[in-house]
Amino acid sequence: MMVGSSAGALVAALAMARRPREKLAELFQRWPRESPSWAFTWWGRLLSFPREKLPRCLGSHKAGERWEEVVEGIEAILSWDEMAGTVGVVATDLLTGQGIVFGNGPAHVPERFLRGDAPPWLALRASSAIPGLFAPVKRSPYLLADGALVAPVPAEVARLWGAAKVVAVDLGSGDLPSPPPRSASETVDRAGAILLTGLSRCQLQKTADLVLQPLRYLANPDTWNVEELVAAGKEALLEAWPALEKLLS
Repeated sequence: MMVGSSAGALVAALAMARRPREKLAELFQRWPRESPSWAFTWWGRLLSFPREKLPRCLGSHKAGERWEEVVEGIEAILSWDEMAGTVGVVATDLLTGQGIVFGNGPAHVPERFLRGDAPPWLALRASSAIPGLFAPVKRSPYLLADGALVAPVPAEVARLWGAAKVVAVDLGSGDLPSPPPRSASETVDRAGAILLTGLSRCQLQKTADLVLQPLRYLANPDTWNVEELVAAGKEALLEAWPALEKLLS
């Protein structure tokens, strides 16, 4: 079982996809190697736009063109019925502030969530619709945006769906050292990171048995590439391996 919000939702869906690795690799070829950070984190860092240009592209459909290209590829290869296991994708309803859970899991969800119905590509598009950068997704009766607004790491959904042990991967960077912001967009970026980190820490204390924090293993959490991120993930997993074996034994 895998449940996620925003980039975590994308990872969950693709990890559970019954598709040849070549198909998934072809999908990821749409992401530029030299500036891939737009695909993984929550605020201004999500896009490869220069910081100084962010205020001009806020809320524009053009800002999400590269993500839309990825979604088009997802639509062709993903189906809830063909997943290798249970997958949950969390988005936020901007009209009520509630979390909306999509996927192939049970109908029941935690009290502060509602159960939604949408194909994988639309659920993933909604879960990653960062307010102000990507247009929200209309799915009656909801107006959907980034799932991280209500649950950056939705471990409580996995727990309620029957997971006996919950291992969370937290990409929050709000409590990591950061240089002083140099612009309004960097200030907003940093503020968003702090808010989300505090929210996820509070939620995970109650719902996760083990928490991995890969960004702690990056030399500079504000600037990195795919290779550095993969290396940080491996390092985080290796360090947590004894605790993981104990948890699962």
